[in-house]
Amino acid sequence: MKTEVEKYKKLVELKKEELTALENATPDEAEAIKQNAEEAKQEIESTDVTPAISISFKKTRNPWTYEVVDINLVPKEFLMIDESKVKEYLKANSDSLEDGKVVNGIKYYKDLKVTV
Repeated sequence: MKTEVEKYKKLVELKKEELTALENATPDEAEAIKQNAEEAKQEIESTDVTPAISISFKKTRNPWTYEVVDINLVPKEFLMIDESKVKEYLKANSDSLEDGKVVNGIKYYKDLKVTV
């Protein structure tokens, strides 16, 4: 199966070949070339054409999204602390931390909680 564009391209190609062959042909050869070209043209034109695929959508969405390409250029207000990693560090280092100590920009302290 061919698309309409492929069919058209084949016809153009065929016409170019025909004109090139006719340039140096004798009258008898020219007649044979024209006959062959006409037969080929009819064959191409009679070829079934594949219809373009048609899909209809009832609703489409095109939401915005993002991708970080350079973390150094991202404004600080866009960044968020990974609390699970901070708590993991705190748990692993709680014996060596002092109350109120700042490590890597994070202050670790004991928070008194009273339960009744």
